[in-house]
Amino acid sequence: MPRRSSITCPACAGVADPVMSGLVEYDRCRFCGGVWLDCGEFEVLLALAHRAGKNKAREPLFGARVAAGA
Repeated sequence: MPRRSSITCPACAGVADPVMSGLVEYDRCRFCGGVWLDCGEFEVLLALAHRAGKNKAREPLFGARVAAGA
C-alpha cells in the first residue's frame, strides 16, 4: 500500500507525518508529538508489543509516556 501524505494534526493543527512501525502506519505530529491511529491500528500495535514481550505498563510504544488524563 502506498504511503499517505501528511495530515493536519487534530490537536494542534500542526503537520502529522505517516510513520511505519512494524506492520502499522500511524501519523505523528511534528509539533506536539501526538500520535494518530486509524481504526484497528491500536489493537495491532498492542498485539505486536505483547508478542515482543514488552511490559505495556512500563514501556511506552512510541518512546514517550502519556500524561494522565491526556
